[in-house]
Amino acid sequence: MHIQWILLLAIFCLGAFDVTPSRITKKLARANGKFAFNLYKKIAAKGRGNVFISPFSISTALAMTYAGARGPTKSQMGRVLGFRGSYVHNAFRSTMSSLNRANGQYKLAIANRLFVQSRSGILKPYKRLLKRKYLAGVDKLDFAGNPSGAARFINKWVEGKTNKKIKNIVKASAVRNALLVLANAIYFKGFWNIPFHPRDTRPGTFYAIPRSKKVAMMHINDEFAYAKDRRLRCQILELPYKGKRLSMYVFLPNRRNGLKYLERRLNYWSVTKALRGLRKRKIPVTFPKFKMTLGLQLKKVLMAMGMKRPFNSYDFEGIVRAGGLRISDVIHKAFIQVDEKGTEAAAATVVVLTYGSSPTAFIADHPFLFLIKDKRTGSILFIGRLMNP
Repeated sequence: MHIQWILLLAIFCLGAFDVTPSRITKKLARANGKFAFNLYKKIAAKGRGNVFISPFSISTALAMTYAGARGPTKSQMGRVLGFRGSYVHNAFRSTMSSLNRANGQYKLAIANRLFVQSRSGILKPYKRLLKRKYLAGVDKLDFAGNPSGAARFINKWVEGKTNKKIKNIVKASAVRNALLVLANAIYFKGFWNIPFHPRDTRPGTFYAIPRSKKVAMMHINDEFAYAKDRRLRCQILELPYKGKRLSMYVFLPNRRNGLKYLERRLNYWSVTKALRGLRKRKIPVTFPKFKMTLGLQLKKVLMAMGMKRPFNSYDFEGIVRAGGLRISDVIHKAFIQVDEKGTEAAAATVVVLTYGSSPTAFIADHPFLFLIKDKRTGSILFIGRLMNP
């Protein structure tokens, strides 16, 4: 059997939206939230360094592949992603429509694209579904005859959709045998609702692992939503962006070496419960400026989560009638920068198919976990940890 690949590309860029969430968008947010924490924990367990991913970008790219899966492969993808029932694609459309709404206070844009081998046998119903539900346009490329040119074309699209923050996500060798590349790109640039003042930024010690270091620490004393969670043994601080629809939530362990304990108890329900305890109070905040870029190949991680058949079997008859198609890898690249003004981040995921009492201050001077969430739909757009600024 001639094997061809599908490559899934997910891109997210953070810059700084209005539709009432429906029942299906809330259901999707729960599914994506559970997937987000399961994925994060698998990635975090593999090393001791910084982590930053866009689970929403990854799940969107996989959902576009899920649309063409059949039989046991579809069932297995559904279990790992938390997709049950026919609501999924309508829910993604509703969520993306809500997130993509123009807003003068921040920039958030989501785009999807199909890159297909020239003269391929991609089924028209599949292309129609992706265009209708995911607003995904189509470009025909010659992966087999000109893989370098095809890779350049895809990289240019990704770069354009992420304000040049994500570059060279895919190499010619990754697309040489591809029949189809599915790409999701998200860009976000947001400004703090209460910005830090640059004059209050000064050097401070961050107790990184394995050794402490001097970094630029931002300072502010204002009213923020704050909680202390006994079960997670951490403080939680909400840093809202302008418009107050998107927020960064920071989970700071009580102990400098307490992140492992927090991560072991991390799941959708423990975080949801912890966030319900947030209450407004005036509190001094010390927070590091940081920037990180992370590139990942997610095939092994997803297989460890139980998604094995999509990489080993050929149950994608909803994409090509002849079959012989499987996912070769899921490539993800993410970028984030946090400073006094706010946050800018980008991420890309590519899937390839082949035929209590409060402290006096919140001082983030040791490793912590953070996530960026859309409060309207409940979607977790980013999650990460800072081990070493």
